[in-house]
Amino acid sequence: MPSEECRSCQVEIWWAQKSPLELNDNGLPKTIPVNTDSLDTPNGSIEVWTEKVIPSVDGGHAWVMHFRYLKKGEEPQPGHRRAVSHFATCAQADSWRRRPAAGKAGWPRGSNGEAANSGGGG
Repeated sequence: MPSEECRSCQVEIWWAQKSPLELNDNGLPKTIPVNTDSLDTPNGSIEVWTEKVIPSVDGGHAWVMHFRYLKKGEEPQPGHRRAVSHFATCAQADSWRRRPAAGKAGWPRGSNGEAANSGGGG
């Protein structure tokens, strides 16, 4: 699997798609970063596996990593591996978390009931 560096801490990560497939607000698959050095870590809370997909331009095949959250005490399925989400280890993880869109549940509201300014300027 090709990896890339976390833009905050430069640790090597893979991107894994949620399984079963869930889409984000933009209609794209939900993904999380996975620490490349965390495979088979006993305290890993996610299960990961790869799947060969469409042929690539160079004649090989592209691979997709999938993930699902493990319940406490649950073991990965045969052929799958335990891993750690990079969100659990990156010191800058909070800066990458998405906030709900203005007006959605959980977003701060002003005294008039309208979505409060996020302070993001503009």
